[in-house]
Amino acid sequence: MVKILTVKTFNALSSDTRVRILKLLKEKKMNLSEISRSLDMSKSSVSEHMEKLLEAGLVAKNRHGKWVYYSLTDLGRRVVEGAELVVKVILTIGFVLIATGLAQIYRYLTRPRF
Repeated sequence: MVKILTVKTFNALSSDTRVRILKLLKEKKMNLSEISRSLDMSKSSVSEHMEKLLEAGLVAKNRHGKWVYYSLTDLGRRVVEGAELVVKVILTIGFVLIATGLAQIYRYLTRPRF
């Protein structure tokens, strides 16, 4: 069995900025400048966040000429996609509960009264 969530993974995911970076990298490979511009943050701040994500094994970096590009690892992709699935499931359950509640209210309000 593959361990997905280690202490380093939890630490990496404890920052909103790092989660935003993972979501950006889900769409495409990016270099530090692109990530920095997308988040409106300094390169040095983004670089610190990238180190945490690299240590956790959520992102990988690859050199292409003079540029270093970051991309999600398989683990990073599973974490991001898993989080999105959880949100979809929770929203679906919420809608079902609301519909059930509304149906119960309707039944109560339209029941025959003696």
